[in-house]
Amino acid sequence: MRKCGDCTVCCTMTSIGDRLINGTRLIKEGGKDCPLLNNTCTGCSVYEIRPKTCRDFNCSWLQGYGDEKDRPNKNGILVYEQNINNGHWVIFLETKKDAIFNSKSIVEDILNKRNTAGIVVKYGSKDFIGDLTVVKNKDLERAKTMVGEKVGMINEDIGVYKLIR
Repeated sequence: MRKCGDCTVCCTMTSIGDRLINGTRLIKEGGKDCPLLNNTCTGCSVYEIRPKTCRDFNCSWLQGYGDEKDRPNKNGILVYEQNINNGHWVIFLETKKDAIFNSKSIVEDILNKRNTAGIVVKYGSKDFIGDLTVVKNKDLERAKTMVGEKVGMINEDIGVYKLIR
């Protein structure tokens, strides 16, 4: 299994519900640094007793998808899986503007191996239901069962579709 190393993207981008850590109440919103990150940004200051939410989180890169360049702190996208909205989805959470368009190898790798669709949450978006969807073109009809007809092509090369509202 891969190791996080100096990557702490999930410590910023994901949220942690109301938790008690060493007698201190912790509520962390997505997109904000976790107060438990140590000052040198080399990891969690309470790693051994970190919340279950953190212990259970494994981004797709840690699970072996993509290459070294696809590490979240390098490619600007945090990729993970979640059951939501009538199906199993891969979440592509951009930490840098338009990172999805430079992340073809991890997008293709995980969609090919997991046989699922993906939701892209664009950098700076306040809408967690997603801004774009990523599917293999051959799976577009199956994806429509999850999101309806609310898709429009953006990038045919990697099957990126805009969610139309």
